[in-house]
Amino acid sequence: MRTYAPLPPLLGALNGTGIELLLGIDNPDLPSLADSEAAVEAWFDTKIVPFLDNVKIPYIIVGNEVMPGPSGKFLLGAIRNVQNVLDRRRFPFLQNTKVTTALNMGSLKSTTMNPSQTTFIDEAKPLVTPILQHLQAHGAPILLNVLPYYEHYYNPKFLHADYALFTAPDTVVQDGQFSYTNLFDATVDGFQWAIEDAGVKGLDIVVSESGWPHAGAPNFASPELAATYIRNYLGHVWNRPGTPKVPPSKILAYFIYNLIDESRNQAARGDRYFGLLNQQLLPNYDCGLFP
Repeated sequence: MRTYAPLPPLLGALNGTGIELLLGIDNPDLPSLADSEAAVEAWFDTKIVPFLDNVKIPYIIVGNEVMPGPSGKFLLGAIRNVQNVLDRRRFPFLQNTKVTTALNMGSLKSTTMNPSQTTFIDEAKPLVTPILQHLQAHGAPILLNVLPYYEHYYNPKFLHADYALFTAPDTVVQDGQFSYTNLFDATVDGFQWAIEDAGVKGLDIVVSESGWPHAGAPNFASPELAATYIRNYLGHVWNRPGTPKVPPSKILAYFIYNLIDESRNQAARGDRYFGLLNQQLLPNYDCGLFP
């Protein structure tokens, strides 16, 4: 389970359940946390320590999809300060926790038809590179939000639905020695080439978001399309983990986005409707995960 900011009722409810939590730090908190370790100490002491004592947290995710954007300049400082506080305080429930952040396609000069040509955009590269180096030095993975839906939504004439939904019958993109039958693999490999272009090799990856909306965008989002994507995504990562470029051992985990529809997101493009469940906790469609 992933939360994008600490939610005390949720944190308390997870104690002793055995459910792993990916704990997020909200983007608006980054400037203060980058400013001082004292601010990070206060964040832990007020938002985390009183509510957690028996929850496994594999990753603390400092910011989500921060780059490009005005908060990008604070990201490295915040990551370093959180890491330093973890090293010093040695919280019992955070002994094996890695500190990282999550990137999305907005940070890339995307060449989906040739993933090997992908790089980080000029605005992001000088900020992303030292972050990737820091993660590598601390044995932490980079988290990637991989949502082929948006690539198809904005470019349907070239990135067809079958390529995005894992239903293409044969190779769609041939990039040198690598053959791509789905947009998910091409996107992950585009990130991998961008990371290597930044001078970092061998960094582990976690796919922190992947999903499809069930409403909100006629011709692009429906319960049937969402069910198709989730079923095929799960089948793909279970039966053939890894990508043409990235071996299975370097992708540590895959997550579904999202568990519940988010009413605070805009309805346009389907942003609000990625949930497997609605606000009443009932399934939005049959994807084989619920009885």
